[in-house]
Amino acid sequence: MVPYFIGRQQRVEGISRALTSTSARLVSVSGPPGFGKTSLAIAVGHQVRQLGLPVYFLSLRSVKTAEELTSDLLNTFANASDTTGRERSKLCGLLSAIPSNICIILDNADVLFESGGETSQDVLELLEKIFSHCKNVSFLLTTRACLQSVLGRKFAGHTSVGVVSLDRKSSQMLVQELVPAGDESECCRVAEICGDVPLAIKLLCGQIVDEKKSASQFLDHFSCSSKTIVALLDDPDAPNDQRLNMLFESYFKRLSREEQEAFVCLSVFVSEVFDEQAAVNVIGGDEDTAKKTLLRLKRKYLVEGNSSRPVLFSFHPLIRSFGSERAADMKEIAREAQRRFLSYYVKLFEDLNNQFLAGNSLLAFHTFEFHKENMVHSLSEGLQDEVVCDAIFDVLADADLFLDTVFYFERSWIFQKIYNLAIAKAKEQRKFKAVHELLIAKAFGGVSQLGGPTLTLLKEAEEIKKQNPLLTSEVIMGKRMCYNGIHLLIYGAVAKGGEILETGISLLSSENTVLKVLCSQILALITPHREKSSYYRNVVLTECADRPSLYAFFKAIQENDCADEKENRKALKQPLILLLALKINSIGYYNDLKEVMHKLGFFISKLQKEVEAEAQNDRLYLPLLFIVENTLARIKVEQESPAALQLALDNFIEENGRLNPDTAKRYYTIGRILRKQKNYDASLRSHYEALDIRLKLYGNNSDTAKSYLQIGYAQYGRGDYESALQSFEKVLAIGQNLHGKTDPDIARACSIIGATKYHSKKYDSAMHWLQQALDIRVALYGKEHPASAQSYYWIAECQYEMQDYDSALDSCQQALDIRSTLFGQENEDTNNSYRQMQLIRSKKPLSYFKKKNNFKNFFLK
Repeated sequence: MVPYFIGRQQRVEGISRALTSTSARLVSVSGPPGFGKTSLAIAVGHQVRQLGLPVYFLSLRSVKTAEELTSDLLNTFANASDTTGRERSKLCGLLSAIPSNICIILDNADVLFESGGETSQDVLELLEKIFSHCKNVSFLLTTRACLQSVLGRKFAGHTSVGVVSLDRKSSQMLVQELVPAGDESECCRVAEICGDVPLAIKLLCGQIVDEKKSASQFLDHFSCSSKTIVALLDDPDAPNDQRLNMLFESYFKRLSREEQEAFVCLSVFVSEVFDEQAAVNVIGGDEDTAKKTLLRLKRKYLVEGNSSRPVLFSFHPLIRSFGSERAADMKEIAREAQRRFLSYYVKLFEDLNNQFLAGNSLLAFHTFEFHKENMVHSLSEGLQDEVVCDAIFDVLADADLFLDTVFYFERSWIFQKIYNLAIAKAKEQRKFKAVHELLIAKAFGGVSQLGGPTLTLLKEAEEIKKQNPLLTSEVIMGKRMCYNGIHLLIYGAVAKGGEILETGISLLSSENTVLKVLCSQILALITPHREKSSYYRNVVLTECADRPSLYAFFKAIQENDCADEKENRKALKQPLILLLALKINSIGYYNDLKEVMHKLGFFISKLQKEVEAEAQNDRLYLPLLFIVENTLARIKVEQESPAALQLALDNFIEENGRLNPDTAKRYYTIGRILRKQKNYDASLRSHYEALDIRLKLYGNNSDTAKSYLQIGYAQYGRGDYESALQSFEKVLAIGQNLHGKTDPDIARACSIIGATKYHSKKYDSAMHWLQQALDIRVALYGKEHPASAQSYYWIAECQYEMQDYDSALDSCQQALDIRSTLFGQENEDTNNSYRQMQLIRSKKPLSYFKKKNNFKNFFLK
């Protein structure tokens, strides 16, 4: 139960009855700061849980939008990704699928409602949607301001509860609990001075106990030394927040200098909760002294302890604001504390990255999740501190695999933001070694994806090396070559990509074991030479001999029996395995290695079952479960037959209904597989179902655009170019509304529209759209990029049809130069450019070339 919870039991029972009734599903608790709203909410949660209902508690102190609230709720129930309209509907599906009634407590929801503007309206719409779809959910909200006028109009079952100061008898009982030696008159006097406000009582009683005097002696001395404060505290009409401020001012002055400084130091934390080790490091000085000071602050109720985990601490939001105000008066203390805060979390991140790469990735992953807010802040904002800036450059240069894993499916923009800020700062300081290494690290984020800035980043890094040859080591050069090789394999440049990979591996050191075994396994898979393949398989197993998780994973890929059960279990629950599986799966997908993809799917399926079982008992595993489920979906989607997926979809609709974001996603997946099987009519039926659901759920957004894109592909596949053109134009309109005009998705839409107009023999218009695509791609990635080459290639096609042979030869040469430079001679795209060149020079009918090259490959990429 809540410590020192006195005088509110009737309120607890009343609110509990309301939340468990069928009529009132929304209760709001309001009152001034320090009056015990959070304690009341926690007590209600305990009571409701005793009645058999699951209770979920979310603190919203840092939540500012309805989208962030949706994300927090999804993280609680499924740890899902972004927060579009689709995610709101997914949330409703998740909540309604829970087989019992549940209670969700949203504590400190003030920011969401304080303005009464767009954010407030968004939150009201979210709650309304949840209530309309989920009959099993009730909410308890706590805010400073009363929400009766806001919620009462919207929700007929809303109950508003105001929290006022304690009655005098309860106040005296609380004082007696906190100061057991106090007599009745002393307890009454303390309660009266504090205006019966629980937080004020705790603060004053903390001073009494700390000074080891009787309550009367302390209060007499307090009255003499703080006459102005006492006058305010004795004034029954004084505002409660002013009363608390004055009481805190008095309390702060009576702290020792050591305690004052420690309190100000702790106010630099970004997260709501922090652990003892972090607090001790931020306070600084002797560790034992810092621990004792922290415990004294806890005894004085200036920081709150955690009853279930004694090493965790937090601030009451009002006390934290006091600390921030005092920090403005103790600037040097706060500045040094901020520097210790940044240094501690940068070093902790470095240690976690080393753990992750050494094979203990589960512990590193869990620890990062707990400290994520403080770490992301330190890696970003710490760049402005000259003391920690270089340390951030160093750790980020080596942390690309770790960060890519934790942000792969959720908030990948954080990965990009962290590296963009670091690269910009390194360039500003003209630290080219750091720029070189950070560019390579950032490139890893897109190494297994077609398009994107990966090759541009690696090329920029290579240019820095040429200009500063003494700044870069062989190991960094090897890392860059490995990333370049992997990326070229995605484009089908097997010969050149494999050659670069081999060279890159030879330059790596023992500190790059994970990258070395990943690249060696890729080489073992793609090389056509049996002896070389066997050699690299042995390299993998030898390098992993002392890392059981990696050994079991790679043996599962190499052996026909997917390795024995005991070895598989050693590798389970290691997030690093998921990253490796995703990269290898991409190589398998683009190089038609179906057996490897099947083995990966089998392995990750077993991992999912293990993590699901863990997550049932320990919520700490929910973030990992989210990554596992998304990894499995990515790997197995191509392995399922449309008939099996349709059967699963029918069962899903029967259980969850048709108007559901997951239903749309399943239709979308079936449609993609059917299109790749060239069953265009069936594909269109599935995609139209997905589109209809998505339009009804959230109108035009990125998922709707994806549905239009797939519909256009299927229409194009069956030769219905006019319908395809209309679909692609909708993709473009939605994309421009979401992203503006210079974006990879816009370039793709322009290019596809141009290709479609080409097949409709509207060559002038096709040239216009293809040139737009080229201009965007050159602006984004530069000329020497596969996407730019693709645009030149299609422009040459149009120019040929328009009988502008000189221009066609020039455009074809541009595409050929780019492709041969990037991919080498043994590559399908390079060969297509050679054939195009031959055709243009011979001026043969285009039908001759069409037999040699399937244009629909354009859409498969």
